[in-house]
Amino acid sequence: MNSHGRISMANEFSSDLNNFRHVVVGAGGFLGTNISAGFKKSNLDLLCIDACERPKYSNHAGEKNWLSGTLSDKEFFVEHLKPNDIVYHLVSTTNPSNSDLAPDKDVEDNLIGSLKLFQACSERRIKKLIFISSGGTIYGPDAPVPTPEFADTSPICSYGATKLAIEKYLEIFRKQHGLDYIIFRVSNAYGPFQIARGQGIIAMALHRFFHDEPLEIWGDGSAVRDYIFVDDIVSAVLMGAASSTQSPRLYNLGSGVGHSVNEVVEALNFALGGRLETVRREGRSVDVPRSILDIERIKLHLNWRPKIDLKAGISATVNWYREFIRCSGQDHNHEYSRADEKIN
Repeated sequence: MNSHGRISMANEFSSDLNNFRHVVVGAGGFLGTNISAGFKKSNLDLLCIDACERPKYSNHAGEKNWLSGTLSDKEFFVEHLKPNDIVYHLVSTTNPSNSDLAPDKDVEDNLIGSLKLFQACSERRIKKLIFISSGGTIYGPDAPVPTPEFADTSPICSYGATKLAIEKYLEIFRKQHGLDYIIFRVSNAYGPFQIARGQGIIAMALHRFFHDEPLEIWGDGSAVRDYIFVDDIVSAVLMGAASSTQSPRLYNLGSGVGHSVNEVVEALNFALGGRLETVRREGRSVDVPRSILDIERIKLHLNWRPKIDLKAGISATVNWYREFIRCSGQDHNHEYSRADEKIN
């Protein structure tokens, strides 16, 4: 890890990736910003695509290789994609909390938009597509814990249903058009560049702390979730990109360890060196008591393991947040990217 607690990924991955261009769709969001940085550190050929005209941060890894475009514009992707591209689909315009407010828009933006992207990828005969799905909303409330990839899928919100539909269409495109792909069902991601917009307790807690506002906690804080630091996600995505066509196409991507909300608050207090004020609200029926992903498949087939535990990850995130505020004079709770992904 470097002086800011981040994993150094340069020279860590197979030189096979040097033979391809890496196209990050949704490059301006939380995961997109971090994945782009990982590719740059590994000296890979990078193209960043986002709905925003330019990166929100001047030091974005893809600022010199940036195109503005949306999922719905198939011809845009037909024009700019090449056969040696590996495409990373990180885009979602909704999150689990707001997707049910306008499910038709969720389908139009994210499902139909994804199909346009898949059509373009198929026409251009790209090498591989990597899709970031959801480990928390795909399986549903009755899934076994830890939850393996073969567990029944039963989404209870439009966000999860749309993610699952995109997964199913990827398999259709593979069978009908030869589009190779890998799906990562990600658990509760956190880390630098995450936006506090109603999703992500760690990002929300930091925003509330530095604004002297209390953090709302639903229930007694005993709900357990699987939290994964963003650098671990980046390393897994790189390993997936380098994997052979004989490897599985679907992986859970989490820490494999559960932590309660109360434990998260305790770790935040330790890293902040202060006391995060909290307000308890009545528990919600839609919140499952425990959600932990089984990560044995990705450990076996990609030889990947998470390196950053919750305490170290929160410490690195707090250090980044403080440095960002110091350098910019503002927090990062602003409109960052329409393509900002929400993982839950």
